[in-house]
Amino acid sequence: MGTDVPETLTSDREATAAAILELTEEAEPLLSKEDASEETRGQQQRLCAAIAEVCKDEEARAKLTASPALMQSVHETLSAACAQEALPVVVQCLRAIGNMCFDNDAARQALRSTNGVAALGTALQVIVRHAARASENQQDQQQPQPQVQLMAGPGSILNAAGESEELQKELVEAGVVDNLMWLLSNAPTEQEKDMALNALMRFTPVEKAMQQLATTTHLSTLISRLEACSDVEDADSLGELLKQITNNDKNLPAFAEDPALIHRLMALAQVGAGAADEVPITRARVVAAGVVAVLLSDDACLAVLWGNDKHRDELLTALRSWMEPALATSAAKQRAEHAGEAVAGEAAQSENQGSQALQPRPHAGEGEEVSPLAALSDPAMRQVVDKAVAGLIGIGNICRSDDNARVLGETPGLLPALVALSTHNLGFVQHAALGALNNVVKLKDNRNKAVDAGAVDALLRVMNDPQAPLQYLACSSLRILSSADSRDLHTRVATDTDVLHRIIHLTGSEVMAARGEAMRLLVTVVKTGRAAEIIAPIVTGGAVDVFVRMLQEEHPLFKCEGMIGLAVASAAGDECEQLLLANDGAPLTAAMDQVQQTEMVELGLNFLAALTQLIQNRGAAVTALPVTQRAATFARERLRLVPEPAVQAQVRQFLSLIDAGDDNK
Repeated sequence: MGTDVPETLTSDREATAAAILELTEEAEPLLSKEDASEETRGQQQRLCAAIAEVCKDEEARAKLTASPALMQSVHETLSAACAQEALPVVVQCLRAIGNMCFDNDAARQALRSTNGVAALGTALQVIVRHAARASENQQDQQQPQPQVQLMAGPGSILNAAGESEELQKELVEAGVVDNLMWLLSNAPTEQEKDMALNALMRFTPVEKAMQQLATTTHLSTLISRLEACSDVEDADSLGELLKQITNNDKNLPAFAEDPALIHRLMALAQVGAGAADEVPITRARVVAAGVVAVLLSDDACLAVLWGNDKHRDELLTALRSWMEPALATSAAKQRAEHAGEAVAGEAAQSENQGSQALQPRPHAGEGEEVSPLAALSDPAMRQVVDKAVAGLIGIGNICRSDDNARVLGETPGLLPALVALSTHNLGFVQHAALGALNNVVKLKDNRNKAVDAGAVDALLRVMNDPQAPLQYLACSSLRILSSADSRDLHTRVATDTDVLHRIIHLTGSEVMAARGEAMRLLVTVVKTGRAAEIIAPIVTGGAVDVFVRMLQEEHPLFKCEGMIGLAVASAAGDECEQLLLANDGAPLTAAMDQVQQTEMVELGLNFLAALTQLIQNRGAAVTALPVTQRAATFARERLRLVPEPAVQAQVRQFLSLIDAGDDNK
């Protein structure tokens, strides 16, 4: 591409660079001439071509880009050539700018200070306009037309944009996105389309660029290329573009404006696996599935695939099928674990006889457990897990209404699948499964079904994972499941010291999300424990210290729930009462400190409830404590001023017990 440059100029690029710099120092540098004669334009075209060739050498490029005057001259020449529609000069200027900007921040910044960004945007538009005209003429005359050299346009944009988000934003303002999309759709060669796609990828961090792509026309172009995709790198680039577009909720309705876009993505995701050279390739189908999953978070897009029974059934079947291969590997993992336990047991029994047990492996066709590193490095396995994640995200996004959650809960095999994948050996699969499970069980009707599917065991296992996001999701789901009819969770926490200690350990996590959910889980299990034989072992096993620590948290929610935990503990029997009254009521004193510091009415009421319960059970041993007298003063001076009947009733009950104790002295 480009004007031929004599070999004598490219054999020693550094010497040529020095000669070019000398030209810019003359009284009337060639690039600064404003006359539009054919001779001048030809000279400028050849000089820009020489600059483009010379800048392929790193040292020569550094020498040329050290001259602001030269770069400004090239930018001004480009602007003038655009105004005069001098296409050959435009092309060579673009090549020169693109090569100067390659891995060169100085050249990129010079664009911003010399109006070069606007010139680039205009130049790309000029190239596209000429290419469109040539295409129309070829169609009208039905004979070949001279082809415009298109690579220089997106190539210069690609190099100029670099990693500078500010420069990327300015190029977007200069209008490059629509013209790059025209090239992606209409350029005559795949090489030119690939260059346009690569240039578009520079603008994924720019929100406005993604908004400009969120039109039915541009989305259709991207989907069409995905449908014809034969290259993994191409599919990943398209996937990243679509991902960044859909990351902004405001862009999602554009897909629903033309429902055919969503149906095309769905059809693409559902194409069955075939020969290795099949178009679209597997990666393109995985990308389509991921986009569909995100679109389900938008009501209008969801309505396209959920609006009638037929579409709903097809969607649920598809989401389930995307998870199936990953489920097979998860099942293989569980079989291996169970087999390992069985082998260990047999080995222990036969140790005295010197026998050695062999661990059975899954039968062929049943799927084998794959290590996380192997799954991430093997393209085929990566497709499996990525598509499973798409299915899980889709399920989680559908659960935005009770009706939808009810449908999912009634879908055969769905909850067991979510439970199984929540213990997958890849963390990002677990995360997606836990997120979906968490959303599904928010509907009360689904909680017992989840427990029956083994959710409690699975979630307790996930709690032991070292990753804080997984700990958070496991604790969150367990907290929700604590309101199920089953008492399995409560019994496990009360009787299995490992489980209780793990929850208590997580309440000290440095990660706020994990710490907070573990605290809330502990309080919720105590609140819903119902029976002293469940509550007491938890309280005496370390929960009181956790409740006191919750009072130290900044968020009012944790303070209130910690105080509720203390209130429940006060009614859980002698051992719990003794813990609260130990060291002159140290836990109660810490709680009262928070009541006075925050002056939160709810906090004060729950504290009075705890003290009331303790006074009723322990009498003078409680009323004589200094903390009780502090509480009485607070009730008289502050809580009595709150007019709500419930507050007044609690204050009266508490103060009547205090007064009765004083009378009995």
